[in-house]
Parts: sequence; structure tokens; C-alpha cells
Amino acid sequence: MGKCKTRLAATVGNEVALDIYKFLLDHTVNITENLNAAKQVWYSEEIWEDDIWSSSIFDKKLQHGPDLGVRMAKAFLDGFASGFERIIVIGSDMYDLNQNDLQNAFSELKKNNFVIGPCGRRRVLPFRYEQF
Repeated sequence: MGKCKTRLAATVGNEVALDIYKFLLDHTVNITENLNAAKQVWYSEEIWEDDIWSSSIFDKKLQHGPDLGVRMAKAFLDGFASGFERIIVIGSDMYDLNQNDLQNAFSELKKNNFVIGPCGRRRVLPFRYEQF
């Protein structure tokens, strides 16, 4: 409490913000647990062993870096160094996201260098480097 959804908490209070955060985490577990892919959960401060992210399904890692961009970049670098060829990073608060969106993104990564899935929409935008 007080460490998540802080902008929302300023309006609705810490307890409601925490409830919303937990609801969104449950949604993220539901859309990812049956996805046919290696799955990792990256924790911001410490790894919790007994939480909603089953260690039999999700590999647990600790984020490093001064800001979200650096932490995500390090997650990509770690994944590629571990031999993964296609990596998707999602936030834990993407209620409009579903398992089909993730499967579609993986399919697009077979044909494109990267994909961007806008928040709040069901579209995946594929890109190849030569487009830039």
C-alpha cells in the first residue's frame, strides 16, 4: 500500500488503489499463465516467493536500473542473452490486453523486428527496421 498506483491513490485513496492494482494483477496472471511461452515476472524491489505468480509457471527476476526504461532495457538484454529470440514486455495493469493479443504479438515478431501494442486498444503495430 502506498507504493503502487500512486497517481490514482491521490484521488481514490491508498486502499482503493491497492484493490485496483490487485484486480489488475489477477487479470495479468489469467491472460499469461496458459500462454505457450516462457514467462518471467520482474519485481521492482524484492522477489516474493508466495504470491499470485506461481514459481512453477513464472520465473521470478529482480529489476535493476534508475527508471522504467532502463529496467525494461535490461530485461530485454537479459532475455536475449539467455537465448530468447522473441520477447514481449507488458505492464501488470493492462486490463484491455488478452491472451490473443499476446499470441498475435508473438506471431508478428516472427515476421517483424518489433511490435508496439497501444494501451487500451486491441491492435498490434508491426515494424521492420527498414521502415525507419
